Amino acid sequence: MDEIKLQLGAQIRNLRKLLGYTQAQLAELTDLSDNFIGQIERGERTPTIQTLKKFADALNIKIEDFFHFPDEKLDERDKILSEFITYLKNKDIRTIQLIIEITKKIIDRLKID
Repeated sequence: MDEIKLQLGAQIRNLRKLLGYTQAQLAELTDLSDNFIGQIERGERTPTIQTLKKFADALNIKIEDFFHFPDEKLDERDKILSEFITYLKNKDIRTIQLIIEITKKIIDRLKID
C-alpha cells in the first residue's frame, strides 16, 4: 500500500475519533457506508475529492486538515482533550460556555499553566 494512503486514512480516523464519531455515525452524516469508511481509514481505498469534502463537512473541518500528518500518535494530552470534547459534544452552548468559565476560574485560582 502507498504510504500516503495509510497516512491519509490514519488522519481521517484520528480526526473522526478526536471529534467523537464512530464510523457508523460518520457514514450516516456523509451518506457513505461504514465499510467504505473503514477501508479508507485502513488505507485500502483512496477517497475522492468529493468524499474528502463530505468528510470535511461532516467533521466541520477544512479539507487541508486531512493532510497535516502528525509526526507521532496522539499523546496523552490529546487523548484527554478528545475525551473532554466527546463529553461536551451533546451539551447545549450555554452549558459549554459555563464549563469553560468555571474551568478558567479554577485554573486562575490554582495558578495552573
